[in-house]
Amino acid sequence: MKRPNPTFLKKAASIRSGRRLRTLIILISIVAVTLVAVFIASVASMQDTYRKAFPGLVGAATSSTEPVTSYTRPTRESTTETEETTETTTTETTPLGPILATSDESSGSDGSSESTSATTQNNAPDPIPSSPDVTFTEFKDYVKVSYGQRALLLEGMKTSVDKFITDHPDFRISFRYENLKYNETLGINDIEPIVPSGAITMPVATYAYQKIAARTLSPTTEYTYDGKGSSNSSYIAENYSSGKKFYAQTLLNYAVIHNDSVALAQTIENLGGIDDVAAKLGEDAIVKYGDVYYYTDYDKKEYKGKYRTCATDMSSYARKLYFGYINDTAVYKSLINDLYASQVTSPIGNAFGEGAQIFHSYGINQDHGAHIDVAIVNYREPVTVTIYVEGKDDQSANDAIKTLAGYVKEFLDKIYT
Repeated sequence: MKRPNPTFLKKAASIRSGRRLRTLIILISIVAVTLVAVFIASVASMQDTYRKAFPGLVGAATSSTEPVTSYTRPTRESTTETEETTETTTTETTPLGPILATSDESSGSDGSSESTSATTQNNAPDPIPSSPDVTFTEFKDYVKVSYGQRALLLEGMKTSVDKFITDHPDFRISFRYENLKYNETLGINDIEPIVPSGAITMPVATYAYQKIAARTLSPTTEYTYDGKGSSNSSYIAENYSSGKKFYAQTLLNYAVIHNDSVALAQTIENLGGIDDVAAKLGEDAIVKYGDVYYYTDYDKKEYKGKYRTCATDMSSYARKLYFGYINDTAVYKSLINDLYASQVTSPIGNAFGEGAQIFHSYGINQDHGAHIDVAIVNYREPVTVTIYVEGKDDQSANDAIKTLAGYVKEFLDKIYT
């Protein structure tokens, strides 16, 4: 028997294998086409069902050409059908962006719900406010008295102040006058511990602006108001709600302009806390702000407490600010402007009238009956006047400060007229 040709067998096997592969490919193609057809039919059926159920949303993802800034929040449309009419609610749209208003539903007097809207605050920090620029007026008056006569006039002022204090035993009074041009001084009870309250803003703000100049305190450091504080002592508490942000220099402005207790407290925190500030204010001070002192108050009660100062120290703070401004105007310019623009009434300023420039800080603590006005007064000559009156009645205490400041004005007037 003849053996088959090996080459022929290889070719036959190859042909058979090729036929099987073609058959397999054809079967796979038929199955794939069938599956695609079924899928397309199914999708078409689902889209038709979706279109019937939600006619307004099909294709919405690709049909809009509006920019992002005009995008409106999609809201659900609902319909209520009755036998006679079909009522369709309108679609409410709200633009993207920070929410500045909220709507609250409250019950009306008839038990129905009525919608009321209240505008809420923008919590972002406002631009740092600035007071109008002011410069010290240079008075051209000429002194009309000799040095000896001037000394007698100064003694006369002391006599007037002493008499007022004697005539008002229901007050505890501290008085300090310093002349920034001739270095003359007059102090009565001026090293006794006193409660400075908001008047401490002047030296605290002076320290803050020194740190801003040294770049160890940023004027744009942010503080978030926590909603605490009394509207009686804080412009922030009166006008803002919790969550409002303020820059550090804005707090300085409010502390000086509005005598704001919240702004002052946070400024002290920005400076490192009360202990650090007390240590700074205590440098070269007679009454160290952070130490405990014993004294007798206006009601003849014994007191002890921290955070006291004295009229001489307060006058010294004002003097240092004045010469700091003269020698380095850029550092203290904002503070001087704010002191001049203070919205708090100055009893000292009332005594001098419109002819004087008053740069002042006022403090009141009703728990201690404390009233103090410390001022740089530019009138004929630049001087500092610090007057502290402790007593029950606010009006009479402020009247007393005005009367005592009037003796200073009278003294200066007699020198030049």
